[in-house]
Amino acid sequence: MACRAMTLMLTTANTAEQSFEKNKIKDVNNMEILLSTTIDTLMVIGLTAAFLFTDIAIRHNLKMDLSGIGPDLAIGAFSVQISVIAALLTGKVTPDIANDSILLVLFGSLWATTMWQSSKKEAFGHTLSFMIGTIILTIAVANLLGLHELPILGLLVAVAVVLGFIGSVLTKNLYNESISRKFDYMLGRVTAYDVIEISSKQSSKDADDPLSPAVDSIRCAIRNNDEKRYTAGLRKITTISQNFMTGSKETTDISRHVNAHLLEMGLIAMEKKGNATKEIISSIGSIGVSASDHGSQNGAVSSIATIGSLFAAAKRKNKTDIHHYFVEATGAVTRTAANHKQEATVEKGLVLLKEIADHAAFSGDPSTMTLVKGELVELARIAVNKEQTTYLRSIVLTMRDIGTRILRLEGSERQESFRKLLDSFRRMGKFMAGRDLLETTWAMSDLGIAASREHLENETLRSIKELEEVGITALKGSSDGSPDKMADEIVRQVIISLQEICVSSMRSELKAAVSSVGSAFSRMEKYDEAAIVVQDAVMDIGEYKTGEEKLYQLFLEKYGGEAY
Repeated sequence: MACRAMTLMLTTANTAEQSFEKNKIKDVNNMEILLSTTIDTLMVIGLTAAFLFTDIAIRHNLKMDLSGIGPDLAIGAFSVQISVIAALLTGKVTPDIANDSILLVLFGSLWATTMWQSSKKEAFGHTLSFMIGTIILTIAVANLLGLHELPILGLLVAVAVVLGFIGSVLTKNLYNESISRKFDYMLGRVTAYDVIEISSKQSSKDADDPLSPAVDSIRCAIRNNDEKRYTAGLRKITTISQNFMTGSKETTDISRHVNAHLLEMGLIAMEKKGNATKEIISSIGSIGVSASDHGSQNGAVSSIATIGSLFAAAKRKNKTDIHHYFVEATGAVTRTAANHKQEATVEKGLVLLKEIADHAAFSGDPSTMTLVKGELVELARIAVNKEQTTYLRSIVLTMRDIGTRILRLEGSERQESFRKLLDSFRRMGKFMAGRDLLETTWAMSDLGIAASREHLENETLRSIKELEEVGITALKGSSDGSPDKMADEIVRQVIISLQEICVSSMRSELKAAVSSVGSAFSRMEKYDEAAIVVQDAVMDIGEYKTGEEKLYQLFLEKYGGEAY
């Protein structure tokens, strides 16, 4: 019995020892596999990174196009995959050849994609090209080394995306630096005297023009849609031009010469997609602002005229997406001129702003009209602060003309735009006084009459409401015991305006508008200063009612009086 037990114990011990040895061998094998996989993974990452950064260094040193690195990576992946297929053909492994052939076709397609994206010269396309290149090169090298496990491939793809992003950012910075150095070299030795001298010659295209190398480079960049290059060039030319401005005459010469170049660039940009036109408009505006600051009214007018020429070209090509930039540039120059009391520039700016607003109304572009109205309000504020009443009336009339264009719009678009216009008049009324406030009253009266003639009841009612508010405000100001002849005149003009709108509304059979005027008169008559004028207006309405007896009775019901 004891011998049997001893034998069983020895057998168990041997079995355990054999099991331990097997587990030990298995663990060693797993460690070897893990180590081998880790090394292969690091090799894949290292090879991709080495290819990427070596290509960047070579292209940068040889001054080659850095946007071609993405396609380089893709063609590298394509080449690696061809090597894999060649090796499989030698070994005659048919199933693997089929799978790798599919990969080869995929890599070829993605290589074409990277070529397409890099050729677009856009930031997103540039980054995408790099990421696609690093991803497919990583996959190709991983396939070469036999790394087919999904978790490992996922890790490699994630690292490839990071490498691609880093590479794209690095090349962007290198490219921007090279562009900056190039324009510094082309414009670094240019002086104000050089520009002034060439501007006095007959043609700005003279071979001796110191700006020609930079201008030619910018034109080429615009044609190739190279946004980084033309943006850097335009800003460089704008900056040095501003730095050259000193006296009035010199500033005028510099402004005209640079604006001539910018106009030519703008006409080229009109034929292309992209942001070149916007940058050029901004540059022209900056030149005009600087010219005005340096006392050159002619230089500022030159910028306004240049913006106008580009706007005319944009109208012909129906480029409505850049209208905002025309408004902003024109507004900036005109506001600066208004602060310096340069009336000729302000008048030119107002004409152009009105032209832009007219076209916006014709094109159904209310947002541009809103921008124009905002600029006009600011110009009116400056005019009041600087006591420049000469062009204040022009501002009000320009807004009135914009209002007549708004009345031609359709539906809710017209109603919203008209509401914003009257809001602008209200804002102007808060800082205007005296004769200036009368101008806004007459403008709103004209718009109210025009709206009623077009049978636009909503707009007519808004005009009546705004006019009544102006009148009530003036009455409150004059009822504090201190006589104010101008306030009395404003009240009188408001009542006359409401009378004319009422008569026009009767003829157009706008019942709500007629009722609204009656209610307004009823409220205004409570002030002693307005009572007599209101009663005279009611009598005049009775005389001019031209057979509209029912509407006149409706008016009287709201007014609370009797027929005269």
